[in-house]
Amino acid sequence: MRHAVAFLTLATAIGLGPAAAEGQDYRFGAHWNAGGTYFTPLNSGGAGELDIELDPGWIAGLQFEQWLGSGRFGWRVNGAISRRPLSVPGEKRNIGLWLADIDLLARLMPADPARMFNIFVSAGVGAIQYRLGDGEFLTFANADAAYNGNDAPRLVGAGGLGVDFLTGLRWDGDPVGIRVEVVDHVALRSPFEPLSGGDFSPIHNVRLVLGAFTGWGLLR
Repeated sequence: MRHAVAFLTLATAIGLGPAAAEGQDYRFGAHWNAGGTYFTPLNSGGAGELDIELDPGWIAGLQFEQWLGSGRFGWRVNGAISRRPLSVPGEKRNIGLWLADIDLLARLMPADPARMFNIFVSAGVGAIQYRLGDGEFLTFANADAAYNGNDAPRLVGAGGLGVDFLTGLRWDGDPVGIRVEVVDHVALRSPFEPLSGGDFSPIHNVRLVLGAFTGWGLLR
């Protein structure tokens, strides 16, 4: 009995139960996420015998979004960070990765107050920075690539698919949910320059993340 009372007290405090359920009719949302990321070679499409790669690993991020009108369409600001080992013979260093983009969002189903599940797609533009070290010149002859010390952010195009689940829980009176998302951030230029031939191919920076979010404000 004592355990049952404790459970009911906790459920009331966090808003668990049918009375707390709220569909995806909130106007604003904040998201925290973490997961894994994968990169195609930084010298893809070049004439070198070796690939310059960042090892797959962790990534963490934060998002803020706003849904417009009836909640079918919206926009968001996304930011993420990671730190990955650089895989190339004779070079041992960790690379800091900074990623930011602005995206348009579209839900595949209406944002009905009774709906606890939805799928959305995203498309946007932004920038990625591979922090290889400012001003440090590196040459990798077998990879047919050189780094000239310019670690300025690179333009990216982003596209993704996500799934949102409302949990029925509440935080400070606002609905709490779970988001699973996969996004490909395509860097149009590599931080490396070819020693011969044309430019390298665009780099795919794919992230698969799981996160929690809270929404506030109503569409109607």
